[in-house]
Amino acid sequence: MSILDLPPAFLRTILHYIAVHLLKGADGNMDEAWQAAGDLMRGHDPQTEQEFRLCALLITFNLQAGEALAQAVNPNLTINQVMRLRSGALALTRAADRTERRLQQVRAARHAEVDRIANARDAAERPARKAEPPAKPKTATAPAGMAAGPGGDLSGMTAALPADIEAIMDAAEKDPTVTAEVQEITDYATAMGLDWNEAFKQFQEARLAAERAAARAEVAAGL
Repeated sequence: MSILDLPPAFLRTILHYIAVHLLKGADGNMDEAWQAAGDLMRGHDPQTEQEFRLCALLITFNLQAGEALAQAVNPNLTINQVMRLRSGALALTRAADRTERRLQQVRAARHAEVDRIANARDAAERPARKAEPPAKPKTATAPAGMAAGPGGDLSGMTAALPADIEAIMDAAEKDPTVTAEVQEITDYATAMGLDWNEAFKQFQEARLAAERAAARAEVAAGL
């Protein structure tokens, strides 16, 4: 389904959820938070309903991970609470990475299908005219619902939103891999004299660099 065919109420509901996470940065100004939510979504340029949902998940997971890390620096928390928040942030960041990879796969499949249809049409018409280049995918203009304010009926739509951060944190606590990575980051931060958030950032950058290198090597091996 094209994003142009999505019900405005669905678009407003998803954007409202993102806007709520941006309220603090907007100094409590809901209109500004809505504008920021719309800008974030347009920046990801979703063209279908599936891409819109994946973009919403990607944005939300990253915002929730940041919130968890911000809460973890509260000096009044116990060490168990801090470790729980850090584990949740790590799990949310992983979820965002998986969502981004899935979004890239969905877009690649859509582009390939558009090219296939265009090439098939061109092959059928070739005897009658000179071949033309494949048609480029159309870029959809954001529907009115993406630019709308916080009005509209928002009831009954929360099932489309991602799981609560508490549920993700509970799952992370049971994941020995996440617990081990949190401890690894904590040890690195202590050894290097860094705060945990900076150590987490360096850990993420190093992991992403390793994944990109592995992907390039896999592509090169297939050539």
